[in-house]
Amino acid sequence: MISVLIVDDQDIVREGIAALLELDERLKILPPLSSGSEALSFLSQSPVDVVLLDIRMPGLDGIEVLRLAKEKKIGSKILMLSTFYDGSAAKEVFTLGASGYLLKDSGKDQLSRAIITVYEGGFIMDEAVTQALKDEIAPAVSKQAPQTFAELLEPLTKREAIILAYLAQGLNNREIAAAVLLSEGTVKNYVSTIYAKMDVDSRTKAVVKANSLGLF
Repeated sequence: MISVLIVDDQDIVREGIAALLELDERLKILPPLSSGSEALSFLSQSPVDVVLLDIRMPGLDGIEVLRLAKEKKIGSKILMLSTFYDGSAAKEVFTLGASGYLLKDSGKDQLSRAIITVYEGGFIMDEAVTQALKDEIAPAVSKQAPQTFAELLEPLTKREAIILAYLAQGLNNREIAAAVLLSEGTVKNYVSTIYAKMDVDSRTKAVVKANSLGLF
């Protein structure tokens, strides 16, 4: 079973998410925690497979917990939760190595799939977040001066930027092909080109680098 720790300062949120996820027999839901300091203390002593971590909390917030967990080399996969899309927060948590970003109104099936995806080494992003990123990425790509892409062999095209956003959501090539009305083979070629331009070998590295270049 995949062990899951939920961290949120709102009682109704953490208890509600826990109640939903306890219905999935593949998951072992640990007693939820209400603060970042509790979470960091717990993770420093007890191994957990996946953490659902609220971004905005009083005191030690989710971003700082993520930062400190990275410094302490805590091996848990961390999936960030937010009430609404926050572009600056998204950029920061991806740079710090978060395994995904979901909104709190996600349903049980979406949460379960996300947990399993990140546990298996994947990356996941809420559809609403991906749409927001798509709206931000393509205009930004077309307007950026060449020096913005100093770390890229070539700038991303608008089509490549959109496909990058879908990669960030965790969609596979077939799903992306259906979304952008292209063949699966064509999407595969686009993905290879994106990786080559960004000098990366995985979708997670591509998303993190995109954030570091200011594309998200």
